[in-house]
Amino acid sequence: MKKLIIAISLFTFQAFALEVKSVAGGSCWVQELEDSIKIASFNNSISTNLSNPMLGQLIGDISAKDHLIGPSGNNQFFVHCGSFGARLVMNLESTQGRVCVWTNFDESGIESHEVGYLKKNELGACDGYLKNEFLLGLTSDEQKREEVLKHLEKKYQHDFKLIALTKTLYKVIRVNESFDIEEIGRIYGVKYIERVIINHPVGEFHLLENLTTQVF
Repeated sequence: MKKLIIAISLFTFQAFALEVKSVAGGSCWVQELEDSIKIASFNNSISTNLSNPMLGQLIGDISAKDHLIGPSGNNQFFVHCGSFGARLVMNLESTQGRVCVWTNFDESGIESHEVGYLKKNELGACDGYLKNEFLLGLTSDEQKREEVLKHLEKKYQHDFKLIALTKTLYKVIRVNESFDIEEIGRIYGVKYIERVIINHPVGEFHLLENLTTQVF
């Protein structure tokens, strides 16, 4: 009951001036003010007020920690609401291309974040993929498969590591970021090589329209 009272009181200020958005069938409430975002998540009983300086600091921390310099321009911000609660999701432009950032927060603000990478010009709600991990599918022909593995080990041993998941499926961990992983896909006996998508909880995205128009 205490959490519910907190969540309801979160929206009393300027409730008539600015609309409160209900997300995921009322599982979350979102209100955009001029200088903050108020979010109440009923599934995990958390309410918080994310101020613009706090969000600017978050982007600065992401830039420093993940070596992404100067996100600006065409950025998008969302609240994702699902059975595990609410998350702030950001689709940002950076010097390394577009990135997808999922954040966890508590009553005091941002608690942690996870960065995924996106394809060029991929906008909108996002999950992102791991930058240096891939799934490699090989032929079911055992002899040809052994030839492919020997070739990869000999030519690319300093560029990535291979971890066997099954006889025909491997995880590729790229060590040398300058190496073009698509070269492997052209080797005879390789069926496919795919990016590893970061899995997030199922839920509903709500675009933060006011915040998306700002540049940090």
